[in-house]
Parts: sequence; structure tokens; C-alpha cells
Amino acid sequence: MKNLNSNLLGKLLIALGISFSIILVTWIFLEISSGPQLFANILSDDFLLGHGNAQFSEEIKQMLNKGTNQIIKHKEMFKKYHWGAELTKWIGFAATSIVTIIAGSFELNKNKEDSLKVGRFKLIGFLAAIATICTLLATKLNETATVSKETAKELTSEIIVLTNKLKDHPDQESNILLELTNLIE
Repeated sequence: MKNLNSNLLGKLLIALGISFSIILVTWIFLEISSGPQLFANILSDDFLLGHGNAQFSEEIKQMLNKGTNQIIKHKEMFKKYHWGAELTKWIGFAATSIVTIIAGSFELNKNKEDSLKVGRFKLIGFLAAIATICTLLATKLNETATVSKETAKELTSEIIVLTNKLKDHPDQESNILLELTNLIE
């Protein structure tokens, strides 16, 4: 009876590990196929194209261009850190799946040599360490990506407000230029 429960547990763990692997492949596929939409809501380029045609001074246009470049930089940082976080999550998830499969096969092969058991324990420990490191790294990369995304959104919003303010009050150009300069530099 005990051997039957051990075999059943081993088979269940292997099935669970394979299920994790299928989930991982699906997750990667969905993430890659929907990737571009992740960045669509960060920045609308419409306002950036519009300020070039406005009757702003060269100083204002230069400052707006600097702001645009900063927004683009933060948008690119977000992409880089977001994909780094996703990659480390996938590696950690894969390591966890493999650990589950190994644990299941360990249950099925309890009567094998002790050296095989020691090797499996070392591999499980190594994969568990990778999964832990990947979890921590993914968390940090996600935090950095979120900061970059929020910075790009805030900068976009502030530039829109100041651009609209300048359109409504062209006589306050020097004050608005100072605000833009403080915001961007």
C-alpha cells in the first residue's frame, strides 16, 4: 500500500510538473504576442507631433524636444526592465517545474542507488536556488520598470499641461519655459 501511494504521488508530481511546463509555454506565447500593447498606454505621440507646428519660440521647442527624448528614454527603460522581469520569471517558473518533475521521479524510483538520490538532491537544491534568485530579480526589475513607466506618464502629463498653458497664455512664455526647464532638466 505504501509503495502504491508513493507511485501515485510520484506520478502526480510529474503530471503537475508537466502541467507547469505547459502553462509556462502558454504564458510565454501570450506575453510575447501581446507585448506591443503593453506600451501603447504609456505615451501618445500625438501631442509631441503637434508641438512642432505650434508657434513656439525655438527655446520652447528645444525644451519640448528634450522632454520628448526623456519620455522616450523612460519608455525604452520600461520595455527593457519589463522584458528582463518576464524572462527571469519564466526561468524561475521553469526551474520550479523541473524540481516538481524530479521530485516525482524520485518518488517513483525510491529503490535506486543512493548516489542517484544525492545527485537529484543537489540538482533540486540548485534549481530551487535559481527559482529563488529569479523571483527576487524579477521583483526588482518589475519595480524599476514601473518607476520608468510612471516617470514617462508623469512627464508626458506635465508637458501636455505646460504646452496647453503656453497655447492659452503665450504672453507667459518665459515663466512656462522656466517651468519646462525645471521639469526636464
